[in-house]
Amino acid sequence: MIAALLAPALLVFLPIAPMIMGLFGVEYARHGLTLLALLVLSAIPDALTNVYVSMLRVRGQVWRAAELNVGMAVVALALAWVALPLLGIGGAGLAWLIAQVCGGIFVAMHVGGASRRSWCVYIKGWRAPSRMMVVKGRSVDT
Repeated sequence: MIAALLAPALLVFLPIAPMIMGLFGVEYARHGLTLLALLVLSAIPDALTNVYVSMLRVRGQVWRAAELNVGMAVVALALAWVALPLLGIGGAGLAWLIAQVCGGIFVAMHVGGASRRSWCVYIKGWRAPSRMMVVKGRSVDT
């Protein structure tokens, strides 16, 4: 769903990006276009992780949201530290894209795992009483 919302904007923006960046100068466009393309591509996994972080905050799981954000920051900074000397400013964009993709994979695995647990509970025929909810396979009073 997120990709479907972002894809039209990405498809419109990427082809005209060289013209927009050319307004700042030929050298600026030449060096910054790779970075811009990588950052635009990272918008999809970034949106996915931001929606997930918002969901965690609404549920009161602020520490989990912070762990995800800090984890992605550590990956981005470590990879940028390695990639900047080798690839220039595009290395920072690549590091950011990889960190966002890693965060997106984590979100997909966590959401997929949660839905499988719910499905297994449903298959076994067990239903939580109305005043209780299931958290990681355990019943918790609400």
